[in-house]
Amino acid sequence: MTSNLPIAPLWRRIAAMFYDTFLLIGVLSLATFLFHWLSLKMTGDTLVISHNSGEVVTDLPTTTSGPIYQFYLFFIIGLFFTYFWQKLGQTLGMQAWRLRVCQPDGSNITYQQALVRYLVAWPAFICLGLGYLWSLFHPQGSSWQDLTSKTQVVVMPKRK
Repeated sequence: MTSNLPIAPLWRRIAAMFYDTFLLIGVLSLATFLFHWLSLKMTGDTLVISHNSGEVVTDLPTTTSGPIYQFYLFFIIGLFFTYFWQKLGQTLGMQAWRLRVCQPDGSNITYQQALVRYLVAWPAFICLGLGYLWSLFHPQGSSWQDLTSKTQVVVMPKRK
């Protein structure tokens, strides 16, 4: 299947991540709206903004400053990536750059592999991108998340 396809170079992976960032901004905006709405519904508070004075309102609810909100966003991002990797083998950004994450035999990855990829991607990025730069020196071009999840990112052929 895809075992003969080339491993994706780092620059293509970064380009796909850049594309996915724009899609995630929209997803996280909607998720933040839902979080605020649910928070207001659960507490019984109302959000009142006066339009009479023309001043900028800075006293908005601070529901987005706590660890619950941070975990919520972490969970939403995880759902986004694990769903697309497991079901389709690629996110929208990966589709644009003809990349696909798969097992070495070319089959779709499992949910567990997608979850491991997601969880390892965070330290790979936070450690100044060392987990991604690792692919420049690894003989098979594997990053930390490729190695730990036993997956690979390949370049798909052009459609005819």
